[in-house]
Amino acid sequence: RDLSDIRPVVIELKKGKLRREDLAQILEYKALIVSMQDSELTKWKNEFGINYHAPKLMLICSEISDELKLSANLAGVEVKTFKGVEKAVVNFDGIDEIKTKLEEWNDFIKSGNRTLPGRAEWVEQIIDMLHETFDSMSDLHDLETIDEQPSVDDRFFCVAQSHPFINIPIYYNDVHFMGLIEYDEEANIPFSSEYFYCEISFLYQMDEELLDDKSSEVLEIVERNEYSLLESDGYFSVIKIKREILEDKKIFKKHISQLIKTCIEIKELHDE
Repeated sequence: RDLSDIRPVVIELKKGKLRREDLAQILEYKALIVSMQDSELTKWKNEFGINYHAPKLMLICSEISDELKLSANLAGVEVKTFKGVEKAVVNFDGIDEIKTKLEEWNDFIKSGNRTLPGRAEWVEQIIDMLHETFDSMSDLHDLETIDEQPSVDDRFFCVAQSHPFINIPIYYNDVHFMGLIEYDEEANIPFSSEYFYCEISFLYQMDEELLDDKSSEVLEIVERNEYSLLESDGYFSVIKIKREILEDKKIFKKHISQLIKTCIEIKELHDE
């Protein structure tokens, strides 16, 4: 089921090169859905509404000829390929890791802020709220951020990624010193239905010896402002923020204003 438009999705996975028979097979599946008996049709209408008759079709294979790919596209079938069977294997270190990934995906579904196709507009709204927050902070005039959601090829992002998650850098005195993010797999920052995150970017650039020297003061500032930190690979530069503030502009402004001032206070420690 595609949550963006409530259409059924039919996926056929083929280990090797796609054949004409495989395309015929998935088209037959569509025909079976459209022409199903009334007893089954009621269930599908209850699940998908009027969209039951327009399933999305996807074939996944290791290789496909140009002619067959064109035929698939003309028939409304999306084709995805992988390079070699060995690369198609999903590798996990164990059951716990599989469970973690499934929980992250369930968090994404439950988070209440849109499926992937609808998220771009949602992130744009958050960027607009951030600009409004800057305007309300009359005592600070040197805050900047992006005007629209960056693409993965854009140089103006906080964390490189290919999906429309929150990924917003914040500049102070023309320096990128913090960012709002939702997810970063490389840094072991998990997607959560409860939190998004503030990355205090300049701490990554701090000299290790200086960082050790200042760490207790940084933690004291964080705790004094009642923030909690993400415990991941020894980071103390990622602050957890309740996701619920994203749904109320007034609360968002209040919390993000305090967060920015907290990060500026930490930066002043860094600049001493």
